[in-house]
This record gives sequence, structure tokens and C-alpha cells, in this order.
Amino acid sequence: MHEWKMTEAVIEEVMSQAQRSGMRRIDKIVLSVGGEEHLTAETVEFCFRALAAETPLKEVSLEIRAREGSGGIIVEAIEGER
Repeated sequence: MHEWKMTEAVIEEVMSQAQRSGMRRIDKIVLSVGGEEHLTAETVEFCFRALAAETPLKEVSLEIRAREGSGGIIVEAIEGER
């Protein structure tokens, strides 16, 4: 499942960005999803919740926005406590 691998990479990127910026806790993540046919907000959320279940992201608020064009999943914002 292509969506699974893409979402796995997003989680790794979120954790990396949070660590680099010194975040102690992540409360909210905003993602945007390109218009690729197989990639929907529902699919990304399902994959995210399953993959994040055993991570510090398991209870994070997740906002997923659709955007024009392709490009997969983009991390638009990470909110939390530093």
C-alpha cells in the first residue's frame, strides 16, 4: 500500500522536525494531500492512526487539507510545546 509508506515517511518527518525545533510535546499536525486518486484524507488518517498508535503521536490532533495537483503528503504545520 503506497499510502502506508507515504504516511510512515510523514511520521518520521514530523518526529524529526519536532526534535530539531526542541518540541517536548506535539499537540496538532496539519497535513495537505495532493489530488492523487488513491490518496485521500480518510486513507491518510487511517494509516496515520495505525502507524502512530505506538508513538508519542498517538493522540495528536490531525488536520488534513486537500490541495490541487499532485505531490503526495506535505507537513504544513506542527503545533505543540517547546
